[in-house]
Amino acid sequence: MSNSAKAAAVLGVVVLLAGCDGTPSGTGQDAANSEVIPVQAEGTVVIDFVSSNVPPGSVLTGCGGSTRGCVGRLKMKFRFSPTASGHVLGSAFYLHGTNQIACLSATTPAVDLEAGVPIIVDAEFTDADDCNTPMKIVSLDAVVSGTVEVASRKVWKLEYRFEP
Repeated sequence: MSNSAKAAAVLGVVVLLAGCDGTPSGTGQDAANSEVIPVQAEGTVVIDFVSSNVPPGSVLTGCGGSTRGCVGRLKMKFRFSPTASGHVLGSAFYLHGTNQIACLSATTPAVDLEAGVPIIVDAEFTDADDCNTPMKIVSLDAVVSGTVEVASRKVWKLEYRFEP
């Protein structure tokens, strides 16, 4: 076997193992829709999607028979830009499948917001409902729970696919 054939074989094994060790696999390059499109917002906190460790539009493999097998593999950043000050009891983020079930979710702790002072919020999707794979995620919801001055919600259209 030539050196280039050996290198190609090793690379193939590395690619195959990428989804098996709990690290994100897949890229947005093959994705049909890598956009995050706002569709609804309410409240005094402007909630912006900043980034994800796995780009929207990606396919996550190695999940097994349920999205529970992919718990902890998605981490997202959001910017909260409050127009009023107040206490946030906590925030929740939900990835909904075509079945309208929140297949993966994340929560963040309490925080005090100051009007005009944006903050970055990190959300790790560590909770899951029983959504069988293959599964297509079609929306992301963010809910800021707190005093009337800061209670807010935003919904985006986005796509992820989870595979066994």
